[in-house]
Amino acid sequence: MVVEFIYARYHYMNKSSPKLVLWNGEEQIMIFANYHTHTTFCDGRDTPEQIVQEAIRLGCPAIGFSGHSVAPYDYAGMTPEHEAQYRAEVHRLQAAYAGQIQILCGVEQDACIGYLRNQVALVKPKIIVCLGRIAAKRLIDADYRITRQHGQWVERNGVWMTAIYHPSALLRDVSKRPETFDDLLAIRTKIREIDANM
Repeated sequence: MVVEFIYARYHYMNKSSPKLVLWNGEEQIMIFANYHTHTTFCDGRDTPEQIVQEAIRLGCPAIGFSGHSVAPYDYAGMTPEHEAQYRAEVHRLQAAYAGQIQILCGVEQDACIGYLRNQVALVKPKIIVCLGRIAAKRLIDADYRITRQHGQWVERNGVWMTAIYHPSALLRDVSKRPETFDDLLAIRTKIREIDANM
């Protein structure tokens, strides 16, 4: 089975250990969980349960579902009925796989912006990384241009923000993967810089 969430963000996978790996030929970054996963309820290829089972097989401690919101401008957006079914299925999986993996349920953009603002206020992150143009337009700048501005840092109210290409863009255009790897290395550098100053 080819599970979307594995290929959505990363172009190499280390099958010898339960980690997702992004590698540029010289360095690698290990990823242990994915919080941005689409399913057959919107534009994904696999059911939520197939994705949960694959995440468990890979040893991921958590998986987050993030279906497209109900929005007239989004071709992959869920209908209100599908959103209710989606939430019910994810909640069923949370109960069914309790103790094996943490399963999070979310809906993209409009339905979640209030929750995101509340989470930011509670968690007080030092860094926010937006996945793709839509998130960057919502959080960084309404005129954000991902092809020109990805990897650039903006500081607002003590929070450093940047954006990288959306995982689906990396699926469609492999030439963006080296730039994304460089952006991830820059994020790692920023994390180390902030940690050193704390």
